[in-house]
Amino acid sequence: MIGDILRYGFQALTPEKVNTNSIMVLHPTKVNGVWAFDDPTTGLVREPFVSGIPEIIETTLQNNGIPVSEAAKGFNMFLQLHLSPAFKLH
Repeated sequence: MIGDILRYGFQALTPEKVNTNSIMVLHPTKVNGVWAFDDPTTGLVREPFVSGIPEIIETTLQNNGIPVSEAAKGFNMFLQLHLSPAFKLH
């Protein structure tokens, strides 16, 4: 899943080029009902999330008591290629 986000949202980065300890930050917003992000390094503007990522975003927000309407204004999303051993989805 994270690898799919990297391939889709960061075409210039491949798993071979990414330090496995590196963390990337996106700032998703909801635009016209669609979760999207910008990536100035690749020229992506309002690039929509696909393949179940919007559902993951909203489920994670709801599970943590964060109103989707507030998060839709924008928040920081931290991504890394490999899950840390202590990873736990909240």
